[in-house]
Amino acid sequence: GVGQSVISLPFNRTLHVTTFEFRPKGVKMDWAGVAPDHKIEAVDDGSNQLEFAKNLAISLAEQKLEKDTRLHENELKHREAFEESQKTLKKRSE
Repeated sequence: GVGQSVISLPFNRTLHVTTFEFRPKGVKMDWAGVAPDHKIEAVDDGSNQLEFAKNLAISLAEQKLEKDTRLHENELKHREAFEESQKTLKKRSE
């Protein structure tokens, strides 16, 4: 999409100047529209779209939780290793 500034001119005219362009992930979308990440066949009641969106949201939340858990576990391991190395250095300096 684009954003425009409108400048008033004499004789009831206007000048439209494009002042910015929005490019999601660097992809130009003006005149082309937005391409969906996931294509879903439409049905009259729309239930499959809602179900797909719900399942996708749950899946993404589970993936994020797993990743956050791994990161937290790694941080704890690294902190423990760091503290042990600090204790060893302190003993050597005494």
